[in-house]
Amino acid sequence: MNSTWYGSGRQSAGDRPPLGAGGANPAETRVKLLLAGHIRSVAERSSLSHADIAIRTGLAPEIVSRIAGEQLANISVWQLMRMLDDLGVAIDITLHLPDGRRVIEMG
Repeated sequence: MNSTWYGSGRQSAGDRPPLGAGGANPAETRVKLLLAGHIRSVAERSSLSHADIAIRTGLAPEIVSRIAGEQLANISVWQLMRMLDDLGVAIDITLHLPDGRRVIEMG
């Protein structure tokens, strides 16, 4: 079974660790790395330093440096999404039921 949770791949509940089980969830780690990569890309295209990002996002410079270095263990997906939003990146989330109907669209 495909272990990704995004795109066309699906992961069954039995294939992933329970919430709060501790340890890194590989799917969550991939998402964090993807989001951190987009933060880095936005920073490079806009010629933003870590200090500039810290000011725009309200985060401590040390946290920005950790994210830039992909040290993401204590950084949540939500924090990374908020950083992207603070940097002007639009984030859209759509949930699809198994029958293909969309139930929630946020963006």
